Amino acid sequence: MKTKLRNIVFLEDNDALPALECLAFYGKESAIEYLKEYDDDDDDDDTENSEEDSDTQFEVSGNLLLTVNPMLGYISLDEIKTVKE
Repeated sequence: MKTKLRNIVFLEDNDALPALECLAFYGKESAIEYLKEYDDDDDDDDTENSEEDSDTQFEVSGNLLLTVNPMLGYISLDEIKTVKE
């Protein structure tokens, strides 16, 4: 079995500010709920994890990965999928 990520949303710069503020003031669960609004269920976006050294990642609810980098001004939400090789 192999783990793949389906990108739900990647926001940066001014577009990321509402989600980053939601995270700072209300916590990761609230930020995830905000970001889930962008989910279009497109299964064609499978990617590998491209974590930067300065990223903070939170695995939530067993199948979601929240990646945050306030220094670089971005936040993303991915669905973790297990696929057969």
